[in-house]
Amino acid sequence: MIVQNRISEIFKDCLLRKTEIVKGKPACRHVKVQSVGAHFAGYRIAFSEDRVKQYSDEIGAMLDQLQKGFKEGTGGGMTLKEACMNADGGLWTEKEGYAEELMMLGIAVGRVHFRLARNQEDTLLPGTFFLAVNDKSPED
Repeated sequence: MIVQNRISEIFKDCLLRKTEIVKGKPACRHVKVQSVGAHFAGYRIAFSEDRVKQYSDEIGAMLDQLQKGFKEGTGGGMTLKEACMNADGGLWTEKEGYAEELMMLGIAVGRVHFRLARNQEDTLLPGTFFLAVNDKSPED
């Protein structure tokens, strides 16, 4: 089950902490992720690599509950707005910010990547990107 409050808990726990930044630079292993929506528009978010790894199975389980169209092998990707719906077509959140947090965590663990629209007919807006979920984590 995708739970929006749990996603935010994981997201906040994985963010680099003040104690992990020395003289304006990360002092630990980290992964930077470009924002994927309006909630964090234009920002690159730095996550602790170790903490992200601790949550990778839980993040993957939530990603696996998204619509089949997100799966690399099935649909090839969908838009962030469509990430607000689960595999059954039900809305798990009305706030796109939670879907953005989930997708950014997915990028951090190597399960989500950006895709451009396959052709202009696939999108209403030129340059709109899709997000695709790998069927397996990169470590499998």
